[in-house]
Amino acid sequence: MSNNFLGDPARRVLVRHYVGIDGASNTTCRDVWEPDPNENIECMGIWAGPQGTRAVGSTNHSFEGQQTHVESATSPDSFRFQYEFFLGEEPKTDLILPEPPDEVMISGRAVDFPANAGVDGATLEVYRVDGDTGERKSDEPEETFQLGTDGQWGPMQVNGRKRYEFVILRGENRQHHLYSQPFIRDDRWVRLLTSPPGSAIPSNTNIGPNHTTTVIVRQKEWWTTHPTGRNDDLEISTEVLGPGDQPRVDVLQNVTSNGSIGLHVHDGRHNGGTLTPGVSTLNLLDFFPTQPFQTGVDVFMPASDPPSGTISIENAARGDASNTQVLNIPNWASSGHATTSYFNDYVQGINSWGECMQQRPSLCR
Repeated sequence: MSNNFLGDPARRVLVRHYVGIDGASNTTCRDVWEPDPNENIECMGIWAGPQGTRAVGSTNHSFEGQQTHVESATSPDSFRFQYEFFLGEEPKTDLILPEPPDEVMISGRAVDFPANAGVDGATLEVYRVDGDTGERKSDEPEETFQLGTDGQWGPMQVNGRKRYEFVILRGENRQHHLYSQPFIRDDRWVRLLTSPPGSAIPSNTNIGPNHTTTVIVRQKEWWTTHPTGRNDDLEISTEVLGPGDQPRVDVLQNVTSNGSIGLHVHDGRHNGGTLTPGVSTLNLLDFFPTQPFQTGVDVFMPASDPPSGTISIENAARGDASNTQVLNIPNWASSGHATTSYFNDYVQGINSWGECMQQRPSLCR
């Protein structure tokens, strides 16, 4: 799409610098479009795997297989390359710097995946929740937004140390609850992914009154068989009132793809339609492994409506058990509720304004 845009002289004159990230090759960048010598378009290519003969302009960087397609767009390494290319100097830091927790503003879009169409006619409610359980702090939402054709919502102020639940309401259809890690600084691009009723994803999701479904999303591929050995560890356990707790299970045990962004996790059909209710076989679910950037795993998470327990999802990104990420969500019954669990694509030692201010020297001063 970018190459097509730049192929039109009337559009090309609007561009001074262009970065192509793990996409189409363009060995000359200038000559192929035969621009006027005064146009001065500078180009750079960034490649997830070995560069080989691929190139965008004369400046190119390859991660030589140490990163994969999506990660190469937003990794600290990619950021440094792009920052210096655009601004002519190295960045002072590649950390996501926290802001004062009472000054954080967020906004974004709620869109139907994969069409990216706005969730028109729906209502979005936002609740502050207990980070240890996922339970709402109040019966009343912090904010309520009516969504239009573009799916835009916000802006709204949040606390950068707290956690929030986003709920997409579409009439009598299942409610969709989305949970994330704290927003430590302004973010005007919060993208809430859902699926329209009757579309492929909900149609291939096994739902019922006794188990939870969740999609675990991270904008960095989940690695399980990467040759460097820096594979992810992802575990799920469920605690409920009374008997029925489910011990920790290794969600990625049978996942053999290094290209998945979204993991569909629920008590579902696998091995050509086999249904094993109430059992975490950890087998790959039917349908989802055939979808781009997705897979699915059979995990039983007991549920009720209203919720009577907590599902704990713990990720040791690239196997680093010293700095784990944890999301705790209520065990909503999938017959009336869908859930999504968003992990950050970055892991760093500074995750709050206070931690940043304590650094010597501090980049947050």
